[in-house]
Amino acid sequence: LIMLTFAGRGSRQAGDYAPMRRLKLLASRRAPQSSGVLATAGGVVFASALDRVFAAYDDANGRELWRVRLNDVPNSAPIGYQVNGKQYIAVVTGNGGPQSATFPALVPEIQNPPDHGASLWVFELPDRLVRQ
Repeated sequence: LIMLTFAGRGSRQAGDYAPMRRLKLLASRRAPQSSGVLATAGGVVFASALDRVFAAYDDANGRELWRVRLNDVPNSAPIGYQVNGKQYIAVVTGNGGPQSATFPALVPEIQNPPDHGASLWVFELPDRLVRQ
């Protein structure tokens, strides 16, 4: 079970969601998740939140491996694909998702830009992930 939680109003504990399963990853952030979660065969989990941060986590221990702040709120599930042996992760941003409209009430201190349309962000993954 992979779970990312947020520390906003009404947040829940891991036990509320998984009473019969073993928790593999728990990463807690202030901003609520605004995207789907992509778990890779290489042990990396990608997810993004209302604060416009798109991050990669180690699925073995929940440690954040990488992060970037995007131009707007990610509102889709990230996808992974491969071209000519190189791996990529892509995610769409923009104020089109329901999270952009409803989640700000949970975390009023997070101010995002006005809607300026959608963007597609694509990141090339390194050939080899070095874990510490």
